[in-house]
Amino acid sequence: YGNRNDDFIDGGKGNDTLFGGKGNDTIIGSEGEDCLFGNRGSDTICGGAGNEFISGNEQEDVLAGCEGNDTIYGGEDSDTLTGGRGDDRLYGDLGNDSLIGGSGNDLFVLEAGRGFDTIADFTLNQDAIALTGGLSFGQLEMVQNTRGALIRNILTGEELSLIIGVRANLITSANFQQV
Repeated sequence: YGNRNDDFIDGGKGNDTLFGGKGNDTIIGSEGEDCLFGNRGSDTICGGAGNEFISGNEQEDVLAGCEGNDTIYGGEDSDTLTGGRGDDRLYGDLGNDSLIGGSGNDLFVLEAGRGFDTIADFTLNQDAIALTGGLSFGQLEMVQNTRGALIRNILTGEELSLIIGVRANLITSANFQQV
């Protein structure tokens, strides 16, 4: 457990549950299957070699799974989530987040009313976008802009995500899942 200060926490070998507490913390899971929580503060978290659960929680965080099949939640504010190696699930949550899956078959989770997420490395026929919170593919339109495919909710006009470097006309329902 961290405290009110800026902490450096390394889980080392084994399965760990680590909490950063208040302050701008650096948390490293290292080896094992870890649960890593930044809590308050702008935190930097790297999962390590195992299959990690990572949650930034409050403020702007930099969260990375590194290796393994990781599940990463940004929490509040605008965060940067990187899956790394493995098949990762990235939930931007609230705020305008940057989502980078890395190698593997990654799942980028979108929900209406939670902020605008930029997906930096979507690979067609490999990665997928998951829709949650009652959002369905039929409610979406893909619009091409200069940077990639913009995903917009046609019922509300809300812009949900930008997929960098992918043409809007190549995105189909096959690229989406319901969760």
